[in-house]
Amino acid sequence: MHRVRIDPGRQVGDIIALPKAEAHYVAHVLRLRAGDELHAFDGAGQLYRFRLTSVLATTVQGQIMTAVPGGHARAKPLVLGQALAKGAKMDLIVEKCSELGLTTLVPLYTARTVSGKFRSA
Repeated sequence: MHRVRIDPGRQVGDIIALPKAEAHYVAHVLRLRAGDELHAFDGAGQLYRFRLTSVLATTVQGQIMTAVPGGHARAKPLVLGQALAKGAKMDLIVEKCSELGLTTLVPLYTARTVSGKFRSA
């Protein structure tokens, strides 16, 4: 079953409204329609199983069927050692890794790190 990420508090009662980027993903990439089911996780320990009720180009809504607290918890911690990246790339790496459930990110200064602001004296 497909999974999407939502911000905590995106649900109102038993209805979930997906953010614009996730709505695009569901409607145009996955090509799901009303009646299809998805899982949504909020990054705060909540997992929802919901059925799509409205799929439009930029808005997607669904009705929550079940909610499972701690539904995304891992049995073991997930750790990544990441060499420092230039510019905003490191921000993107941190964002995407946290969405995937990374528990620890260890930034590494390597011999081939190019970014000037991280050079030692």
